[in-house]
Amino acid sequence: MKIKRFLSWSALLLLLAANNANAFFFLFIPGSMTGKITDALTGSEGENCVGPNAKVGDTIRLPNGNLSTVKSLSGTSSRCTQPEFPIRAMLTPKVTPTSDLNRYIAKAGIDLPSGWEPIELPERQRANGFFFGAKNSSLDAGLGLSARKREGIADMLTYFKSRRDDQISRLNDAQSGEIETLEINGRPAWRCEIRGTGKSSGKEVTFMLTILDGGSEIVILNAWMNTPSPELRAELRRLAYNISGLDSQPADPVPPPTPTIAPASPPAVAPPPVPAAPAPVMASTPPGSSTLNQVKKSVAERLSELNQLHKNGLITDDDYSAKKKEILQDL
Repeated sequence: MKIKRFLSWSALLLLLAANNANAFFFLFIPGSMTGKITDALTGSEGENCVGPNAKVGDTIRLPNGNLSTVKSLSGTSSRCTQPEFPIRAMLTPKVTPTSDLNRYIAKAGIDLPSGWEPIELPERQRANGFFFGAKNSSLDAGLGLSARKREGIADMLTYFKSRRDDQISRLNDAQSGEIETLEINGRPAWRCEIRGTGKSSGKEVTFMLTILDGGSEIVILNAWMNTPSPELRAELRRLAYNISGLDSQPADPVPPPTPTIAPASPPAVAPPPVPAAPAPVMASTPPGSSTLNQVKKSVAERLSELNQLHKNGLITDDDYSAKKKEILQDL
């Protein structure tokens, strides 16, 4: 109220001075200053625009998915250029003790390496779904951990890109590295580096965004560093391997391969019986022949048959050798 009165009297005195001096003059006031003067005169506040039906105390979902509460409404404003959101509003982040709208409590955690200390998260980070934060003062680095249910996310790469784009929108002159697809502690994961200047701080910062498919939940690790170096980049990359509490099986398990059944081996074919050598009959032996010649001829025939069986694969090498030895013993 005092500011309003001061500005009102100042404007009146300037007007009277100009009239009394019968002179015209121009006073240049920057646009940002005129906006502040206008806000002071009207009592308007807030940097957000909401729909015409919004009321103080309502919960509003922002485009990035975060929740905020309407603290005050200042009526239609030239700052609100979208017809569906004509009302200027002051919003405050809606803080919940859990990491998403379903009051989901994350199962995941992280084992901090030496030099890292837990910190109390600011209200805005809690409103953005972070449930744990830490910093490393010697490295001028920090991290935030958030999670949500895996259910409803059909394409993890698309989800990762949406989170990357949200991080980019919070920076000026942002640049994003290539997305890496990797495996961390047996879980599918995606990671990329994002560099830019903080919109509020004006300082250069580098983020290492890593998202793990934890099976029943998605875990988001957002680590940052103010002074990037190869050693610090390696340190931030290793942080994701300290995340614990994830499911041991993949979210979308690959079905096991159909077992291949080897064809049954054909039954072993017993070799045909080898006819026994006819007993030598002395009386019927033709002239000029002998019993020894008849035995040799029988052995030759038996060996020929044995060789044919072996060649056709009907008997094994061991059977062939044993039978050959047996036949040769008849000599």
